Amino acid sequence: VIREESSRTAQRMRVTEETIQQHLNNLNKHTNDKPVEIFINADEIGIQAYCDSRNQCVIVPMQFEHAQIHFPIDRTEPRVSAMVGVCMSDLYLSPFLITKEDFSLDEMLKQHNVQDQNVTVVQGQTSMMNAELMLQWLREILIPFVKAERLRKKLSTCADAVLMVDNATQHCTIAIKELLKTNHIILLTMPPNSTHLLQPCDV
Repeated sequence: VIREESSRTAQRMRVTEETIQQHLNNLNKHTNDKPVEIFINADEIGIQAYCDSRNQCVIVPMQFEHAQIHFPIDRTEPRVSAMVGVCMSDLYLSPFLITKEDFSLDEMLKQHNVQDQNVTVVQGQTSMMNAELMLQWLREILIPFVKAERLRKKLSTCADAVLMVDNATQHCTIAIKELLKTNHIILLTMPPNSTHLLQPCDV
């Protein structure tokens, strides 16, 4: 049997040891003396809605009859994306959910979710993170959290915090970098195609 890997998988296989080492050097340089409560790792999680519920027949060679295989399935775009932030301590930030569907505050309350208290739900043109929503997440979730933790830990209001994310374009715009710099938050990004090795939220 011949199996071709996807281009994404092939790119991930080309990540070099030198690239990994450079990232580790950046971590050592910028994070060694930072309190774990204000060292935040963030990532988006997409929740898909499957739109094709028909039975599907997949033909595989007989020797793989009992092997674990991934069946193809048609999917819609993600219905909801969640931007999650996890500290290197035991703390986590309030969930930031993105949907393009209408949502009802009454329905949220039935699920014990209170807007801007234990969750923030926003509506976008798609259900995916973009630069504008990233700025909103920084202003409404991350920066208030960092300020509160500095106060709780009796740190200087200028004590450097760290935000580590992948290098997606929507995480690294000039406006985002300037906002983080103004609030004394160091932005660390991972090398391209390396999140399967370096992203704590994935690993």
